[in-house]
Amino acid sequence: MRDFLVFLPAAVIYLIFKSTLFSTVPVPDVPLLMVFYLAYSRPGLEGVVLSFIVGYTEDVFTGGVLGSTSYALTSVFVAVYMLSKKMHFTTPHMRAGSAAALTVLKGVLVYTVLRYANPEAPFLWGILLQAAVTGAFAPAVITGLERLSAVVSPRTFER
Repeated sequence: MRDFLVFLPAAVIYLIFKSTLFSTVPVPDVPLLMVFYLAYSRPGLEGVVLSFIVGYTEDVFTGGVLGSTSYALTSVFVAVYMLSKKMHFTTPHMRAGSAAALTVLKGVLVYTVLRYANPEAPFLWGILLQAAVTGAFAPAVITGLERLSAVVSPRTFER
């Protein structure tokens, strides 16, 4: 629960900067990386709710079709949760490659919803650049999320 109280405001602050100051600059998709981190480290209802709320908030800030990013981030959470049963996301290369692939998946899912809403919507080729940037920054951002999570909710071991 504590992660939820920290990750949600951090995502909102990131989205404020992304939609104003960095609207034309490719920046890593931090909300996607938050969902990715929660899905493989602490899967549960809290992560699903956070991915939906962060996606909906991103739609509000970017002016997209409401619910499209919520759908995409919730789908990403489920995909990572299922994959985490078969593979581990512990190495920086695995995190970077997975984050890039998940960014493409999120972009395709959002495009699918947009295409359903407007059949003449052009494909967003910026997804590939966004995937490269997100993949490049994923190991550093996820390490920061791990440290933030350790500070907010330290795990105590009982004997």
